[in-house]
Amino acid sequence: MKYKSCLIFIAIIFLIGCCESTDDSLNYFDINQDGIEDISYEYHDNGYYEMVDRNFDGNFDEFSFFNLKHIKKFSLLDNDYNGTKETAEFIESFTKSVQIIDRNGNGLIDVYVEFENELISYSEKYNDNNLVEMFWYELNHPFKREVRSIKSESYFNDEKRNIIDLLDSFQVKK
Repeated sequence: MKYKSCLIFIAIIFLIGCCESTDDSLNYFDINQDGIEDISYEYHDNGYYEMVDRNFDGNFDEFSFFNLKHIKKFSLLDNDYNGTKETAEFIESFTKSVQIIDRNGNGLIDVYVEFENELISYSEKYNDNNLVEMFWYELNHPFKREVRSIKSESYFNDEKRNIIDLLDSFQVKK
């Protein structure tokens, strides 16, 4: 136990040393000491944005918004590092969140995933033939699958497919 605590303490000291800014007025950290900001913060009245360059290529790959209680409310991610934020994550509560993915950059949702207690509970996968594959999960494993036509189903919510527009407003590079 002492060994584990010691390692955690050393890791924290190392991270603080690596991330320390020389100018107290700056709201960024240079993790890899290359002179380019890797984590940056932008503060607003209702919370703050955290922008992270996860692969150290000079572009922010992750944008997250935190409220004033430091609780993450949403994130936009560039998981394939191509400069486009194709994944949006909306956090409803500590136990529920939703991910929306636009894999091909056409502005429409391709994958919609709901999480409960950090486990997948439901997902939808859209394809070019106006079909949606729906999956229900139990303990992260699918137990039910349905395929439906988007055009003929009244359950479909156009707002869900167009929510990806939020990503366009965050296509920021440093």
